[in-house]
Formats: sequence, C-alpha cells, structure tokens
Amino acid sequence: MSSAQASSSDVPVATIASNPETAETTTSPGSNMSLSSALIAGLGAGVVFLALELLASSLGAGTPMGPARATIKDVIGLSPGQYTMGGLLGTLGVHFGLALLTTMVLARIVHAWKTYMAVILGGAFGGFLYTANVVLTWTIAAGVTIGGNLSLIANYVIFGATAAAIYKYWQHRDDA
Repeated sequence: MSSAQASSSDVPVATIASNPETAETTTSPGSNMSLSSALIAGLGAGVVFLALELLASSLGAGTPMGPARATIKDVIGLSPGQYTMGGLLGTLGVHFGLALLTTMVLARIVHAWKTYMAVILGGAFGGFLYTANVVLTWTIAAGVTIGGNLSLIANYVIFGATAAAIYKYWQHRDDA
C-alpha cells in the first residue's frame, strides 16, 4: 500500500458501514425485532392459550367462557343473556388483539436472547401478564373474579413461553 492511499483504519466508520461490501460485517443479523415473527408468534400463542382453556374446562378447572365472560361483560358491555355471535367474535378480536400486542412487547424483550433464555423470560412475562390482568380486573371490574385459578396461571405462563419459542423459531428462519 502506498503512502498516498488511505488504509482501512483511516476511513471513517460511517463510510465503511454504508459500503455494500462491508455493511454485512458491520451489522449483526437479528439485531432488530422481526415484526412478522412477532405477529406469527402472537397468533400461535393465542391459539395455544384458547386450546389450553378448553382443555382445562373439559377437565373441570373452570368453564371455557370464564375469561370470555369477563371480556364480554367489561370490554364489550354485554350482559350474560346477550351472548351472541357478535359478542363471541368481539371477544376473539379482543383476545387476539391482546395476544398480538403482548407478544410484540415480549418479542422486543427476547429478540437478542438465546432461545432457551427467551422461553424462560417468556414464561416469566406470562406470569407478569397474569398478575397485571388480576390487578386490572380487581381495579376496573370489581364484580369479576379471575384470580386464584391455578390452571389460568399456568395458561398465562405457557402463553408467554410459547410466544417466545414461536418468535425465536421464526426469527431464526428470517435470519437464514
């Protein structure tokens, strides 16, 4: 290299990062949250949560409409005698909307972690969601009892762990 040529250490970092030949080595893959992976994870974890609720109700641990009743009554504003297909669709809309929203937050938290740690964090996040749900229910809708059901606590923890696992699976597919 002649003294007239600049060495690579003399070139500003911004120039190296913007150069298409070196950009791949200056940015790490997977450094940003994958929106599509988070959406898939939210839908998948929402379906798993519903399936677990149905399973728990068939084993005698509550009713499949337990959490739905709280949503219909407090969010949509229908009384128990007014359950209709529209109420059910509204409940599913609220359920999946919340599943997507909370999974987006979780994906932001776990996107840089290894899969096993992300699943552990996801389970803890699910426990946090359960606690927040109980506190908000007690605060906003004092007449609805939701706390104390071990199967519901487990469902939230499994929801968080499932959302993290699905997110990490799809995030790695997007990185490849």
